[in-house]
Amino acid sequence: MAGYPREYVDGTVLYADTMSMDVVGWQSYDQVNNEVWLAFDAGDYIETGQEAGRGDSCCNMHRFWSYTLHGYQGPENTSVDWQTIAPGNVYNTYEIYDPGHCGSWGIWWNGANPAYQGTQVA
Repeated sequence: MAGYPREYVDGTVLYADTMSMDVVGWQSYDQVNNEVWLAFDAGDYIETGQEAGRGDSCCNMHRFWSYTLHGYQGPENTSVDWQTIAPGNVYNTYEIYDPGHCGSWGIWWNGANPAYQGTQVA
C-alpha cells in the first residue's frame, strides 16, 4: 500500500470471558476493569472493555470506552454504558480499529455498530 509505513497497528481486540466480578469497595467508587488499549507516541491512548464497581454495584459489568487527546482526558472523553449489563460467562469482544488506516479510531462491542467512532489520536 503506497504511502503506508512498513509496519503499523491496525487495531486490537479483547475477548473477555468473565464469569462475575465482586468489587468490595464499589460504594467508594473502586472499580475492576477487563480492558484493551492502544497507546500512541504523544502519550495519548484509547481503551475499551468492561468494568464493575464505580458506585453502581458490586457485581454488574458494564461496557466502557475512554481516550486522551493531546494529553487531555475530561469527562466527555469517557463513557460507561450504565443501561446495559455486559453478560457474564460468555465471550464479549471489545475492538479498537482504524478501518481507513488514517488515525480515525472506532470502538466496537461484540461486533456491533461502533460504540464510538472518530477519535483522532494518532
